[in-house]
Amino acid sequence: MESYGTFFVDVLGDTYLPPIERTAIRVDKACGDAGIDIFSLGDDIGTQSSIMIAVGLWEKWLKPRLSRIIDTEKKSINAQCWFDLCQIII
Repeated sequence: MESYGTFFVDVLGDTYLPPIERTAIRVDKACGDAGIDIFSLGDDIGTQSSIMIAVGLWEKWLKPRLSRIIDTEKKSINAQCWFDLCQIII
């Protein structure tokens, strides 16, 4: 049985993250059509010494979506991508 916290995160992730991902991919494609050739993404999830959320949550909810967004930028529109996690390396 899942904990309430895990269930809550799953519900929020299933509800709010997919539309954000779809919007980012649409914007990326429109920028590519306009001739943009470099993207900068940032995700303020880190401090100088650690990640601010559990690594497992980041890997489950954010990493796959960010990978798809970056793949769209690199493949569909042939853009370079600079991604800043704010100080940490995962």
